[in-house]
Amino acid sequence: MSESSTDSIVERGVLSVDTEKKAKQILKGESFLCCRVEEKIDTLRALFRDHNGGIREVIVRNFPDGELGSECPICSSEELLCPHGAAAAAHYKEFRDAPVERVVTVEVAPKYSGIKYETLPEVLAKVLMPQQASLSVHVESDFPHVPSKWEKTVITVKINAGSKEYIGNLANLRQLHFKKVMSVSLKITCFSPQERQIIRYLAINSEADGPKLSLDAEQTAEFFHCLTDFERFFKSGEKIIVHEDTAEPVLLCENSGSTYTLQPTVVIKGAVVPVKTEKVITGRSGCWLGIGGEYWWIPGKMDVAWIRSFFRASGEECDRKTAEFMLSGQSPMPIKIFEIANGKPKTRRCVPLYFAEFTEDHKFTINLTFMYDGIPFPPDGARFGILENILWKRDSKYEKFISSELYRFGFKHENRFDRHLTLCDIESIGTFLDKIVPEWTSKGRKFLFSETISKLSNGGNGLLEMGISCRVIAEGHGMFELEYSFGHGNSRFFWKELLHGIKLNRSYFLGSTGAILKLGKELARFVEYASNIIHIHKEHESIIQVPRFAAHYWVDSAAGIPGAVPPEFIAVKNMMQNSGKLPDIGGSHSEKPLEQKFKGSLRNYQKEGVAWMRNLAEHGFNPVLADEMGLGKTIQALAMLSINEESRPSLILCPSSLVENWEREAEKFVPSLKSMAVSGQGREKLWEKANDKNLIITSYALAKRDVELMKDISFNYLILDEAQHIKNPFTENAKICKNIKSRHRLVLTGTPLENSPEDLWSIFDFLHPGLLGNYHNFKAHYGDIHEDKGRQEDLAARVSPFILRRKKKAVCSELPPKMEQVLYCDMDNGQKALYDRFLEQSRQQFRKISETHEKSVSFDILASLLRLRQICCHPQLLPSELEPGEASSAKTDLLQEIVLQNIDSGHKMLIFSQFTSLLSIIRSWLDTESIKYEYLDGSTKDRMDRVDNFNNSKDIPIFLLSLKAGGTGLNLTSADTVIIYDPWWNPAVEAQATDRTHRIGQTLPVNSFKLVVKDSIEERILHLQKKKQDIFDSLIENPEYAAKRLDLHDIEYLLQ
Repeated sequence: MSESSTDSIVERGVLSVDTEKKAKQILKGESFLCCRVEEKIDTLRALFRDHNGGIREVIVRNFPDGELGSECPICSSEELLCPHGAAAAAHYKEFRDAPVERVVTVEVAPKYSGIKYETLPEVLAKVLMPQQASLSVHVESDFPHVPSKWEKTVITVKINAGSKEYIGNLANLRQLHFKKVMSVSLKITCFSPQERQIIRYLAINSEADGPKLSLDAEQTAEFFHCLTDFERFFKSGEKIIVHEDTAEPVLLCENSGSTYTLQPTVVIKGAVVPVKTEKVITGRSGCWLGIGGEYWWIPGKMDVAWIRSFFRASGEECDRKTAEFMLSGQSPMPIKIFEIANGKPKTRRCVPLYFAEFTEDHKFTINLTFMYDGIPFPPDGARFGILENILWKRDSKYEKFISSELYRFGFKHENRFDRHLTLCDIESIGTFLDKIVPEWTSKGRKFLFSETISKLSNGGNGLLEMGISCRVIAEGHGMFELEYSFGHGNSRFFWKELLHGIKLNRSYFLGSTGAILKLGKELARFVEYASNIIHIHKEHESIIQVPRFAAHYWVDSAAGIPGAVPPEFIAVKNMMQNSGKLPDIGGSHSEKPLEQKFKGSLRNYQKEGVAWMRNLAEHGFNPVLADEMGLGKTIQALAMLSINEESRPSLILCPSSLVENWEREAEKFVPSLKSMAVSGQGREKLWEKANDKNLIITSYALAKRDVELMKDISFNYLILDEAQHIKNPFTENAKICKNIKSRHRLVLTGTPLENSPEDLWSIFDFLHPGLLGNYHNFKAHYGDIHEDKGRQEDLAARVSPFILRRKKKAVCSELPPKMEQVLYCDMDNGQKALYDRFLEQSRQQFRKISETHEKSVSFDILASLLRLRQICCHPQLLPSELEPGEASSAKTDLLQEIVLQNIDSGHKMLIFSQFTSLLSIIRSWLDTESIKYEYLDGSTKDRMDRVDNFNNSKDIPIFLLSLKAGGTGLNLTSADTVIIYDPWWNPAVEAQATDRTHRIGQTLPVNSFKLVVKDSIEERILHLQKKKQDIFDSLIENPEYAAKRLDLHDIEYLLQ
């Protein structure tokens, strides 16, 4: 990257010095591939290769003249313009006007080595050796035009060898010429024969001018003979061309109508060229005539001083008679005389010809030429052309634009001696053929293509897009075998190679036939997402296995992709969508067995739930019944089991607190089933009777202890109630449940996703291992999808066919309304002072963590949040060593007021808190006020007796419950008021608590009160609860939002 290209960006205040340095290093490496400009939106798009070989697109906005800003997936720069964006912008600007040679490294020349004498055969052999080094000549002054010893031509010689550049000072050139070697790796034989002569001439004739060289006028003229047709001769950044052809001075007699004008002129290859402000370099045996940066030699057939004066003379008018005499041939003039009507060379227009080849090593090369009236001219920087003895100007500006356009995109010479321009990466080649060439076509540009480009680019219309075809060739054991094909025409690709390219962010693929095909975004997305549900055949790469449970997802993911969906998969999807229809209740059975075995009545939505579970099970699918709490998931599961005629027992695993409830419900609704609760002592004998039972109920805790007693039993159904107990796949609970043998599996939960998508993975790893891939890939792909709508929808498509979720407002319109209300209270001065003291301590802790740049939330911070919440509930919850003092609780005062009002109004209340110590404070007050109550926390043994006592006793108005222990599995419909004393992080837990009373069987409107301290952490918890509720909605009901764990940003918000 040239200094000026980044300097212009630095001057505009866009780049820091560090970013500029990194940008230069990027361009020196091999990571930059190509770039292109979208002019309509002022955007520069560049492709880079990351350290893993992946392709990454970096976007630079407001390019080229606005306030540059970049979007970079590679680096984590906090600057508006990152190093990769700066590198792309600098590369484009470097070739914006004309390609220039890139300076890579400037080093001091190595030490001299000794002279090595060679035999004639060795010398002759080395003339044919590949060129390994090159030099360039740069003129730093004006050329002297008089033969003076004082006026000098100052030049700089640069020697390039590999990636290194040396200054060709006089010492180095003499070392090369006289000793034939400058270093171990740089010898005179590394240069072309012409460059050896340049070195020889300068070593003998030039004088040192610091690191530069100087030549007088006559030496300069002699030196030009060494430079004929030399490619790397520059002055002020412009290429100087020294022609091998000679020029002849003539006198031009220009007829302008009434008068004639005589002026100095030359003839070059038969073409007459007027001379006006041209340059003359006088030598000993002739002179060089320069026109527009191109020089021709005029041999000294006459006095060289006269020739110089002739060209410096201005034109003179003459009368017709004199002109006719001179043109008659009778004039003694020693030079020829020509007549011309208009001697000014005209500019001709060209059409670029891109002659391309696609080599065996997959390189794309272009030989660029410019066609003038059907005659090709190379991009050599020449300004003039001669056809049919007429000299004319080439369209140099347009030629530079065309050449620079290729350089800007990313074409480069593989070495300094290669005239071809090359792209080496398939992604760059594909982008050029698929984006750039069609863009030229659409703009109506005139250009010519070789057959290679035309074939590769589909006639200039862009690359062909690969398609997919597949068919089912076998089915069995819950698996489809598919024969598939990706590609177009005779080019075929296997799944593995496409997936590998997709992971590297590639969009273009090279087929075995040499064709480059484009992979469309929809097909790429499908291949990526479907890859973790398929298994590639070990012996045949063109065959994949797809689990039957993934067919529905396959159909949804491949929607709109021709040839991607076999009809057998569509049949599976249709079956799953129709599984809940009432005529299918009982599957292949009639409703009579259900009526005979199930003692109770089912609502229509419950019948649909039973039919849905039953039909999916008959087709080998394991579902999740995720109805909102209070809609009777337990009853629906028992109803489904009642129509099962399998002789093997079914096993229900639930929290310990719900074992008795399940046992009661089974006795009530399916008395014909032989049910058994496994609990207490002597469980070994109970398990021995398992095969004689229809239904066995036990807890997760006991299942861990009894794993050896269960290992030989094969169950019909394994049902997990409150399946959040296996949400962590690495717990013993999860591992044991997944190892229990069963024909069918069913999950019952109102909250299948409590905190993150990872919770969902464990549930489906239990139901259908492989549906969501392995855990680590799942977490990497779906762990943070809060802003990725595509991945939200993809995850929903995977799991939604197996989840049935109904809400009360949709299926139970007869259920009384539930009124939810937040009641706020203000802390008094004492409580507020205590809160502020702990709040400031918490903020100090957070600042320390922020300064260390830790990303995780520390235990100390979580403990600080707990203390703030405890102060809001009641200062006396703090440990005594923290000196809570005698501060009172505004919330407790508010609770007491609400309780007394509701008792006076005849309401029965459920009061929930996560702190049992807070419940103890409330109990003490209730005892003082002689108010009867029931109590339940995690240590309560006779849970159902407490529930029955509350439900059946009109004189007990209050039930105190810990949030976790009393939030699930209890039917408390005798209450009509719920008080959530302290808000919890997870809104699902609070919803479970409220639904203990707002469920089927409730006949009264339910009022739910949430008590919150104003201007405290509790208000901010309410905001976070909204986020957590969106997690559940995103994957079960509406995939528009997503999951996000409690992070440092959340902590910062809570401590505001």
